Amino acid sequence: MWQTYHLVTELEQALGLLAEHGPQARIMAGATDLLNELERHLRPDVSVIVDISNVPGLATIEMNAAGEIQLGALVTHNQCVAAPLIVERAWPLAQACWEVGAPQIRNRATVAGNSGRHRQHRREDESPLRHADRYGRTALRERGISGAQLAGVRAPMGLELNAETPEEIALSILAEIIMLRRGGSGAPMAVAAKLAAAGDSA
Repeated sequence: MWQTYHLVTELEQALGLLAEHGPQARIMAGATDLLNELERHLRPDVSVIVDISNVPGLATIEMNAAGEIQLGALVTHNQCVAAPLIVERAWPLAQACWEVGAPQIRNRATVAGNSGRHRQHRREDESPLRHADRYGRTALRERGISGAQLAGVRAPMGLELNAETPEEIALSILAEIIMLRRGGSGAPMAVAAKLAAAGDSA
């Protein structure tokens, strides 16, 4: 059972706690699944909870300069259902989010968390992104969405970390958000350092 709870307000705090405590720490966002698992003693390895629900800027749905739709780590299913950008540009995702659970669940559960849970348990009914795949790009084209617009739809968001658990998925999303905010390359630090050294010597 968890022993320590951290309510963080900055991404750097969350990343620091995850690095400090390793596999004993878990990210909490919507927590609709995590709390149930903790109460049922299905996560005996978890002793540290890192709550990111008060971190600003993680509940946004926006299109970046490259025309890609980005979902923040705290975006809920009902946010997707009500977002004009998702309805207009990614209708299968909006429809899939509408089919997830009861209204109370959709108000709290995050798209990123449930998508990560699907990777962990391989249960299609828990992943709105899998539902979106089922409706597919054909449905969008039938609604008049052009190929150029479809090219701007990217999901799931996050750096490729070969993540499996919901917490790892959330970490990959947080890492990409920091990369975009700070103008990073996403390359491993060792590679980035070598590239910087090569540029300085050129």
